[in-house]
Amino acid sequence: MRRALVDDPSQGHNRFHPDIPPQRTIAPGDTLTVDVLDGCDLQIGPTTTAAELVDVVQSRSHPMAGPFAVEGAQPGDVLEIEVLELRPDGYGWTMLLPGYGHLRDHDFPPFLVHWELAGGVARSEQLPGITIPGRPFLGIMGVGIGHEQFARYTAREAQLPDAPQPTPIAAVPPLAAGGLRTVGPRENGGNLDVKQLTEGSRMRVTVQVPGANISLGDMHFAQGDGETMVTAIETSGTASVRVTLDEEPAFRPVTPAFWHPDTVEDDRRGFFVTTGIPVTDDGENRFHDVGHAARNAVLDMVRYLGAEHGLSAPQALILVSVAVDLRIGSIVNDPNTVVTASLPLSVFDDG
Repeated sequence: MRRALVDDPSQGHNRFHPDIPPQRTIAPGDTLTVDVLDGCDLQIGPTTTAAELVDVVQSRSHPMAGPFAVEGAQPGDVLEIEVLELRPDGYGWTMLLPGYGHLRDHDFPPFLVHWELAGGVARSEQLPGITIPGRPFLGIMGVGIGHEQFARYTAREAQLPDAPQPTPIAAVPPLAAGGLRTVGPRENGGNLDVKQLTEGSRMRVTVQVPGANISLGDMHFAQGDGETMVTAIETSGTASVRVTLDEEPAFRPVTPAFWHPDTVEDDRRGFFVTTGIPVTDDGENRFHDVGHAARNAVLDMVRYLGAEHGLSAPQALILVSVAVDLRIGSIVNDPNTVVTASLPLSVFDDG
């Protein structure tokens, strides 16, 4: 029987704050298996009605397992999190709530879909005749932040009135009452909500604090690119990941990057993907600026191609233009849209 994070704080945390201590330490190469709760901390269940959605406490999102320190990890190292196995529970939900989502200016009534998750697909009485194939992934994977990053992120988001602001309501642990909300992704990762981070994917993120302090959460059974109306097929479950450490990386991503074996496009060597959020070079946070997020995803791809494949900047930009797909990974996690730049590795002849 799963328990909500607010009822059992020993499970993890729901804010990013530099003073949250790690639960335990693991070694590079270790496999980490954790239980993860749905993004609303079990406030929605099979008997919840659409009328009750207005009572959902938004500051309870997102419960995360961790943090977990990695032995030897130091700022500037690159941590790789390989997704080994994701085991969703048998129930999921998706909600439509007025004032939320990419169409928040439209007047839609509250609507709640309950999903049965079985046999690798999702079905619902609220959407009869529809079957959604499951491609489970973790919406949240990230590392901890230090005091300098905490101050910088807090200051830039304070300039955006529509960005979720710190609140002590439902903060876990209590010392994180002024901590950063988990809604928007940042350079440390967090709520990326990129659906390609499925089993077999390997996410790379630049370490910001000694020990790295990994957090995981927000399991989704399936999602469309963008997660247009805020929620995917949200579920709880169990996740297993393997953690490795690169102390002398050729490429340090500004925001997380990853490799994934896309089973839909079935490329024989998989895809390398960079991400971008709308933060300018001088630290201004632009609210859901898709163009600037795309710019940053492309720039990190150019850096990757130079560091890992020896391409000059002009060569890399040509390759980006002819072979890289830009996609909106998530467009509803205030204040930061995530744009992904996806490169099929089959373009390279050397293996």
